[in-house]
Amino acid sequence: MRERWYCPDCGKENNSVVVRTYYTTDRGKETLVMCPWCGGDSMRKMVECPSCHEWMEPDDRLCRKCREHVEKSVKKFLRQFNEAELEYVDYLLDGVSVRDLL
Repeated sequence: MRERWYCPDCGKENNSVVVRTYYTTDRGKETLVMCPWCGGDSMRKMVECPSCHEWMEPDDRLCRKCREHVEKSVKKFLRQFNEAELEYVDYLLDGVSVRDLL
């Protein structure tokens, strides 16, 4: 299985990490995942974008490239409607205004 990691400390992406296991008297066995470049211990495991399969943060729904593509396509689509039609789209979206996207 492919893995990709991101280090917010140094901003680098890596295919591997340094794993350190140690024992504490109060919590027992602890595992620390560290950046091989800077030694930072706040590594984040990345996931594949469901649309294009590029790597992205796990909290995102789409990668940056796909988000930009969707936003551009939606804006282009909405520009073809007149004011009355945009009001009806707002009604269909239960009060959410599509004008915020334009």
